[in-house]
Amino acid sequence: MKILILTLCHLISAAAMARITDNQVEYKIIDNKIELTVKSGFHFNAEAPANAKFDDLKAIFRPKPKTEKLFVFTAPGKTKNGKLSFYVCDDKKTACEQHELDVALSDRNPSEVKTESKPVPTANIKSDKPTLIIFSAPWCPACLRMQSETYPVKSVANQFKKLIIQKVNIDLPVNSEIADKYHVKAIPTMVLLNKDGEEVHRWLDYQPAKKFASELQANVNNVVSIAQLEKKAAKGDAKAISQLGMQSYLAYNCQDAIKWWEKSKNKADFNLRLAAEIQCAEDKAPEEQIKSLEKGIKESTSKMDQVRWSVDLLEKKKENKSTEDLTVAANKTLEDLIALSKNAATLKKSFAESTFGEAAGFETEEALHMKSKIYGLLDKAPEKAQALEAIKANAEKRNVSVERPGEMLMAIAYLREADEKVRVQEMYQQLLNKYPDTYVYHEKYSRYQLKNKNLDQALASVNTAIQFPEGNLPKLNLLKAKVLKEMKNNEQALLVINSALKLEDISHKKFKKTLAELETLKKEVEKQ
Repeated sequence: MKILILTLCHLISAAAMARITDNQVEYKIIDNKIELTVKSGFHFNAEAPANAKFDDLKAIFRPKPKTEKLFVFTAPGKTKNGKLSFYVCDDKKTACEQHELDVALSDRNPSEVKTESKPVPTANIKSDKPTLIIFSAPWCPACLRMQSETYPVKSVANQFKKLIIQKVNIDLPVNSEIADKYHVKAIPTMVLLNKDGEEVHRWLDYQPAKKFASELQANVNNVVSIAQLEKKAAKGDAKAISQLGMQSYLAYNCQDAIKWWEKSKNKADFNLRLAAEIQCAEDKAPEEQIKSLEKGIKESTSKMDQVRWSVDLLEKKKENKSTEDLTVAANKTLEDLIALSKNAATLKKSFAESTFGEAAGFETEEALHMKSKIYGLLDKAPEKAQALEAIKANAEKRNVSVERPGEMLMAIAYLREADEKVRVQEMYQQLLNKYPDTYVYHEKYSRYQLKNKNLDQALASVNTAIQFPEGNLPKLNLLKAKVLKEMKNNEQALLVINSALKLEDISHKKFKKTLAELETLKKEVEKQ
């Protein structure tokens, strides 16, 4: 499968003295609304936590709308004082600092106040411009690649001027509602809404600037809603049918994608329908997964899809202890992959024509990674080692930079697969030095050191990560408990686990898996 390590942005902590973002925010109170705006040259970090507390109320209130230029907080009832917390960044991206603002509400007219005891519920976003909602998270490299390699490009930036940009950090429990509303199952997901707040298009995964700008322009100028597309599709409009299938597929709604694409006569849609069938089988029994992969391999017209599904099929059969001789099929898959890899242009084209998605300039590494897996299935250790060495050599040729951290994280992913410890260590250190005030790289480095049994370093790194949790304190505490357990420090591990189980957000559905892991780990530690 494609290696997807998805990451995003960091926050630079505020200094105690005067800072570059100080005195750059203005606010006014209209009835029960507190409107915050930011001066020219600065913007709010719409992905970072922002909240308000009023008087002695325990409830936490979130801004809506929440854009880079406007935050609006709604004060409940007859509250007299508000304490607002948010992040402000300069447009040159040299600083992104936390601010706290005390607001007196005593001057508003009580007779016009509308009581609200909880955050404004998610609703359609209506405005005088189309809206682009960008769903991402601080740990997602593909998101970070978009931020550093796609959004700043002039052609994309020009399209952004025509839109309201709303960034949503899905790591924050408060954003679960809007992520569920738009069926966000993977990131980055970019959802375009028309002026009435209706979805008209979406993108999933990394998008190169040229392609993204072109598609933005086409859709911004022709904002046909999903409801309108459905009316067209009902009349047999082939383009509408294809687009509805893709919209469903990108929202991981495989059943609807299949329903639409079954009506299409387009060759590309046929291959996508096979991909949707494989997607739908992922949660079924192994035999159903195998059946869907075999159908996809047999019927697809994409050589790259046939190859990658064959690798998946071979691994699935081996995992389920199949008695079938896999040698012939593995050799055939290897031959096809070698043919597709004969030159960079052929390989790039084969990825582009597949349902695989954008390989983001890492086509060679991905092909070599698949080769190494096939050689492993064939028990050809020397050939597998050669493929892994080729990954190392190719990665060394890349001019990766901490200024493009998403690309660097992708390179690290492939180098880790190739077990290249020295270069991986160097890259992690470069990222840690450049971005010390975010949990992201400290957490990744801790997990890497835990895997390599460098437990003291793993513990030091996760302790640093916990200082910048950004909505992920339960997961970071789980990681720390795992490190302590490996260090045979069960007493401290148990303290961390019990502390994590008392966290305010631990019962949120976002942490369902984390909660289960903590409870299982607690039982294991208590038995030792």
